[in-house]
Amino acid sequence: MPKRNPENERIKQCYLQHLRRSNGYSNATILSAAAAIDRFNEMNGHKPLKRFHLRQVMAFRERFEAETTPKSGKLLSKSTITTNLKALRKFFTWLAEQPGYKSRIKFSDADYFTPSLQDERIARSTRRQFVPTLAQVHTVIDNMPSSTIVERRNRALVSLTILVGPRGAATASLRLKHIDMEARLLNQDGAEVNTKFRKTFKAGFYPVGGEAERIVREWVTELRGDLGFGPEEPLFPKTMRTLNQQGKFEHVELDRAPWRNTESLRKVFRQAFEAAGFPYASPHSFRHTLGRLAYERNLTMAEWKAWSQNLGHAEIMTTITNYAKMSEEEQLRTLAGIGEKHRKSDDREAIRKLKALAAQLPD
Repeated sequence: MPKRNPENERIKQCYLQHLRRSNGYSNATILSAAAAIDRFNEMNGHKPLKRFHLRQVMAFRERFEAETTPKSGKLLSKSTITTNLKALRKFFTWLAEQPGYKSRIKFSDADYFTPSLQDERIARSTRRQFVPTLAQVHTVIDNMPSSTIVERRNRALVSLTILVGPRGAATASLRLKHIDMEARLLNQDGAEVNTKFRKTFKAGFYPVGGEAERIVREWVTELRGDLGFGPEEPLFPKTMRTLNQQGKFEHVELDRAPWRNTESLRKVFRQAFEAAGFPYASPHSFRHTLGRLAYERNLTMAEWKAWSQNLGHAEIMTTITNYAKMSEEEQLRTLAGIGEKHRKSDDREAIRKLKALAAQLPD
């Protein structure tokens, strides 16, 4: 395998810094862009990018679109292909402006990384995912054990997620000072909490009922009281690995450090939903639960705006388009209800006309 080209690596790092500092992209987006560039360079034999030619794009796309996953042996998903091609198009558009490259790369060259319309439609099409109802979430929470400190943390984690709807990365980075139980709100400070685009906003507790608020309140009290956590310490500390008497690792205590990522957080949700007999529901799926709940509540426009802003959305349509989607079952049930409503209306009109006609007949 050819060694990496140092010059290619330097310009890649310049681009990643550009994404980080100028565009404010998240680490996940930057890592995804880096992986796409590495994939192109590897398939291109690490040839200098200053010797770029359109034939390289054609060869790359042919190989990339025929690539299979190691585990299943199936072709890469359209979503993976589309995401990588878009990242490369953005990179080469930027590269066409850089000294030493703009003489070899045109802006139009980057367009050759554009995914096909068919692939993009498939990639963007809605995948059927399990979005729990509010009743199912309450069932999961009620079913979660709470005898150990780790179990109580896990139960409070799921409870806060339905109570406020924060993103997973934000939840993992929350500190004790960010929650105000008296005001019933979560202060998602973008300077300290890993919110999307580092946006700062306050989110109140949604009126979801059940035991969620009580569980979170008790968890905060336990952290501040028995455990002696201060305001700068994590709201959801990671689990500490300790050796038991048999010399095996067990997870029964908490560290005083936060989770580094959302992997452990998702594991908590997976175990909780499977234990309750439901399919896995990701932490992010709770935002969809809350979006659908807004429909069920028949909110006024002002209430919709408050509900939407509470999720961190500047526009109501973001909530409606991305999170308040109906399931197929809800869609068909609603359509059937419309038909039934109009049928009854038609029946009432027919009865009214018959009564009016009968009133005109002689006794």
